[in-house]
Amino acid sequence: MLETGRRTQRAYARLLWQLLTSDVLLLALLAIVGLGCVALALLPQAPGDAIVEPTAYSRWEILAYERSGDWFAMLREAGLFRVEQALWWRTALALGIGALALRLADGLATWFSARHAAALTRRYRVALGLAPLDTWAERLRQQRWRILHHSSEELVADRAPYANGFAALFHLGLLLAAVGLLGNALLGWQVNERVVSSNAPLELPGGARLHLAENVGDLAVRLVITPGREVFVMQAGQERTQRGVWLKVHRLQTGYRVSASDASERPLSVRVSTLGTSSDIVVVLLDENETERFVAVPEAKLGLVLQRGNPPELADRLQVLGLPKGEVITDTLVPDQLTLSQAKLRFQPLRTVTFSAHHRPLAGLVWIGGLLALLGAAGMLVQPPQQVVMRHRHGWTEVCAAGWRARSAIAPLLHEPLL
Repeated sequence: MLETGRRTQRAYARLLWQLLTSDVLLLALLAIVGLGCVALALLPQAPGDAIVEPTAYSRWEILAYERSGDWFAMLREAGLFRVEQALWWRTALALGIGALALRLADGLATWFSARHAAALTRRYRVALGLAPLDTWAERLRQQRWRILHHSSEELVADRAPYANGFAALFHLGLLLAAVGLLGNALLGWQVNERVVSSNAPLELPGGARLHLAENVGDLAVRLVITPGREVFVMQAGQERTQRGVWLKVHRLQTGYRVSASDASERPLSVRVSTLGTSSDIVVVLLDENETERFVAVPEAKLGLVLQRGNPPELADRLQVLGLPKGEVITDTLVPDQLTLSQAKLRFQPLRTVTFSAHHRPLAGLVWIGGLLALLGAAGMLVQPPQQVVMRHRHGWTEVCAAGWRARSAIAPLLHEPLL
């Protein structure tokens, strides 16, 4: 009874092992992961938070609806617009990593263990009167089979030395790619159409910070992401990837922090336009869409017109108007400070960048894994992994074969038609 129980346990363990390392399970998981990868490539992915990034979310919604049409609601419910955050995709990746690790271990065990190969190889034929196993061993060697085990009663062979190596390379590549994809989903981050200004670092997810460093010209900026000090020197409309960090600059805007005070250095209220709210300091931004902005200093009865340089390479200009008549008091390049009888005006240069970025810390691992998987798949097409086991008892020879096209490879040697 005890021996029977042990055999039953071994049978269940073998059945479970075969299930976890089966081609059906792997193909199902790869299909789910592949669906997510296709969605990542073809469908615009939603920003992280509609409240934090309202402009980016609105633009995404319009673009996503244009691409998907009547399928928009269904695709959104399926999570295909947020693949990396979708539980089904992360679960498939985690299960795939486990299945690939087991298959890799199984393949290596098959490669190095003749007994393991014999245990997992299924029966193909039982024939009477075949040649002795010594003769079969020689014939298999001539066909470039590797003899793993050879005795008068049992012969175990496989395609060696490269066939199982290609299979191991294929599974190792898929394993690395899956680890990279899951790592990117868990450890990566993404921001859309955020604004960073000079002297005001922007906090990014994952503890990173983005700084707008010194200018490198009127049309370019230097952005620095810490820690790691990834430096991007870019112009508007450019995008670039460095060490897993992708960054795109949407807009560059120059501007000023404008403040005013009277002769006794008492702050005067200023406001953008005659309808805006008053404040001690206002921020005025200039770009290709808004080349001119008006700032009022009501207590001093002054109006300030800031004009963007035209072309942008030229310096910005300032017109000071007397209110309410609007006569021009001065017309000059924007200074750091301007003292008039009515007030002392200060202009602190300011530059802002509107950008999108995402970080994929294991992107390199995904590419390496994909390349290894392609090399392994190509090798498996040329020389697929195959195993053959022959057992000779009482005049009968049992022939077992496993692996892609293994039966087709062994059939001609048996001088029998393939059933």
